Amino acid sequence: MTTYNVNCRYFIRLMYMLVVSGVIVCGQAFAGQLSCPPIGDSRQGKYFEVCAVNSRTLGGVYYLDIQVYYGLSDTSNNALKSGVPITFSIQIEVIRNRNWMWDETIASLNQKFRLQYHALTRKYVVTNLNSKARLNYPDKRSAIAAISQLNHLPVIDKKLILGSESYYGRVRSRLVVADLPSPLRLWAYLSSDWRLKSEWYQWPL
Repeated sequence: MTTYNVNCRYFIRLMYMLVVSGVIVCGQAFAGQLSCPPIGDSRQGKYFEVCAVNSRTLGGVYYLDIQVYYGLSDTSNNALKSGVPITFSIQIEVIRNRNWMWDETIASLNQKFRLQYHALTRKYVVTNLNSKARLNYPDKRSAIAAISQLNHLPVIDKKLILGSESYYGRVRSRLVVADLPSPLRLWAYLSSDWRLKSEWYQWPL
């Protein structure tokens, strides 16, 4: 579920934009850029990485385009093939620099997607856990490609960014162990095959 921490007067507007933007798209924001390793390249190993972030303003709102590399372990790949649903999370924060105090988080977003293989249809299903939209893909590679590139994601109203202050944004991705089926969850917390997350990717606003 998507969670915002922003001033209430802008909450409804931002939530509406998030739903209508679609989030899972194959747009042109990163056309020509090969920032991430090839999807499914086993030589890359098991790790997650936020490869690129583009930010822009449109209609008084900050939007992000995000590229992520998801390198699953053999264990998680085998579980996925067996029908275990796997949840991926994109955590986004907008932070205000403060000289004499801790930096202040003025907006945060947790965008989650669930990936599951359906043996009956032999399709991989991606569910946007914000909008509940579901899309089917013929193979794992194309399903992961769909959640690896997020375009036109609304994050914060520009009115909340004061010109006299300094701000930065940061993004990271992770596999949500807490959303795994309960028989698997305890063991997964103890295994590096499941505790997969990227470092924070940071940029100035």
